[in-house]
Amino acid sequence: MNPLRAAARDPVLTVADLSVEIPTPRGVVRAVRHVSIEVRPGETFALVGESGSGKTMTCRAILRLVPAPGRITGGSVIYGGDDLVTLPESAIDRIRGTGISMIFQDPMTALHPMLTVEQQICETWGRGLPRQQARERATELLRQVGLADAQRRLRDYPHQLSGGQRQRVMIAIALARGPDLLIADEPTTALDVTIQAQILRLLKDLQQRLGMALLLVTHDLGVVADIADRVAVMYGGQVVESGPAASLLRAPRHPYTVGLLRSMPPISATRQPLEPIEGMPPDLAALPAGCPFAPRCQWATDDCRAGEIPVVAVGPDHMSRCRLADAMEVRKDGEAHGLHLIR
Repeated sequence: MNPLRAAARDPVLTVADLSVEIPTPRGVVRAVRHVSIEVRPGETFALVGESGSGKTMTCRAILRLVPAPGRITGGSVIYGGDDLVTLPESAIDRIRGTGISMIFQDPMTALHPMLTVEQQICETWGRGLPRQQARERATELLRQVGLADAQRRLRDYPHQLSGGQRQRVMIAIALARGPDLLIADEPTTALDVTIQAQILRLLKDLQQRLGMALLLVTHDLGVVADIADRVAVMYGGQVVESGPAASLLRAPRHPYTVGLLRSMPPISATRQPLEPIEGMPPDLAALPAGCPFAPRCQWATDDCRAGEIPVVAVGPDHMSRCRLADAMEVRKDGEAHGLHLIR
C-alpha cells in the first residue's frame, strides 16, 4: 500500500452510483442499483444483507467479473486514480490479484480440482519467479495463513483438504501478490462455527499485519459487530443504511436494519422469541415503486410506496435511505431492539 495515500486517509476504493443489470426471459434484473461506498486504508468495511440483496454482485462489478449476460450499466469504481469500469481488459487484469484480490464464497468450486495447491498459488506469479523461489514463497504463504505442515500441503489437491484448509489456501492465493484491498465474499459460509471463528480471526490478523483494507460480505451482524469498522446494509440492490459499525448497530435508522437486529438471538441467557422479518425479499425483475422494503415494513406510509427515496444524514458519517429516518429513535429493552416514531 502506498504510505502517502494511507497517511492522507484517501480511500483505497471509491464506488459511486454503480448499477448492474441482468437481462432474463422474465425481464431485466436490476441486481445493483446506484450503490456508492468507499473503503479506506487499513479498515474493515462490511456489506450486509439477506441473500439476493446485491452484495456479491457489487463485489463482482468492482473487479469487472459480472457473469454474462449481466453488465455494468452506470457508475464508477475508482482505484489508484483509475476508473475500473472504463479500463481496457488488459489493464483491469493487471489490477486483479495485485491491487484488489477476492476470496469467493465456496473454495471447493473456486479452486481448480485438477491442480495441486502449489500449482494454484504459483500461477499467480506467472513466469516471473524461478520455480524454487516460487515454491518457497508459496510455502511461506501457507504458513502465514496457519496451514499446518505447509510444505506437504503444496502437493495436495483440493479434495484432499478440509473446508477450513481449502479456505486458507484461497486466502493464500488472494494474498500472493500483496493487494491493497482484499474482498472476502462470505468466506465462512460453508464452514462450521469453530472454523468460522478461526478464519475471521485470521483475516483480521492478516489485515493488521499487512496493512491492507478488507471489504467483507456477510449476512451475520455478529461478525460485523466483532470486526467491522464501517458497514453498509443492502436491500433490493440498494444501500439502505451505512455508517460506523458501532453507531449503526447501537442506533439503526432504517427499519430493515432494525429487523435484522431483532432476528438475532440475544447474547444473554434470557430466553426471548426471535422476531423474523415477515414476507419475502423483492423480485429484482419487478421491483415495487418507492422503497423496496415497504411491503415488509410495519411503519411504511403511502409516501414510502411512491417515488425515489432520498438518502438522508442521520449522524456523523451515518446515512439512511428512509423517509421516516428523521422521525425515528431507537430504544433498547434488555437485549431486544425496538423502534418507534417520534411524534
